[in-house]
Amino acid sequence: RNLLLADGELDDVVQSALAAAFASTRLITIAPLGAETAVSTPIYYYLGPAYHMIHAREESGLHQFSLLANDALLTLALQHRLSPILVGDADYPALELPMAQLELIGVAGLKQGRAVAQKQLMAAGATADVARALAATLAEASYTAVSLIDFEAGEAATQQLVLLHGAGQAWSVVRRSATDVAVQATALTAVEAQLADFIIERAASASG
Repeated sequence: RNLLLADGELDDVVQSALAAAFASTRLITIAPLGAETAVSTPIYYYLGPAYHMIHAREESGLHQFSLLANDALLTLALQHRLSPILVGDADYPALELPMAQLELIGVAGLKQGRAVAQKQLMAAGATADVARALAATLAEASYTAVSLIDFEAGEAATQQLVLLHGAGQAWSVVRRSATDVAVQATALTAVEAQLADFIIERAASASG
């Protein structure tokens, strides 16, 4: 059931369902990193005890709320959102380097060409295959953050997966230290598995 927030009153059933969803203890967000656009704004997935709810903003500025009756529908909604981002399924080894260096390599590739970015990535320790594929992604890169938030467990329980995507391949960017990250080719199935664990944990804690 989809609702566009506008003037007027909601019926009691819908009001109760929305209130229950907003009171959920777990939340998944999918948000672009960087400037937001009308078609690339954060989407919030509230994991409720009876209903799940998606909260998104339309291009018109209206807020859209979609109520989902079960975990299967929530999984399909997440898959629909992530599948255009999580393209490619190459099995490349991880590359560890400072995040600042990765950003500088991306800028160098944009200004001086992919060959320059590829050379710099290989100097940072990437194999030739990784350097070639990652340089192509950096040439048209976008970043998306997938956050898994457990309000009951506090801030320490928040998990964030940063996805770098473009040129037919997605990469996870995992923080290793205050300065360094590991860049690893990833695919939809890997992220789906992580989301499924989070959803199952919510169901288990609710029943327990």
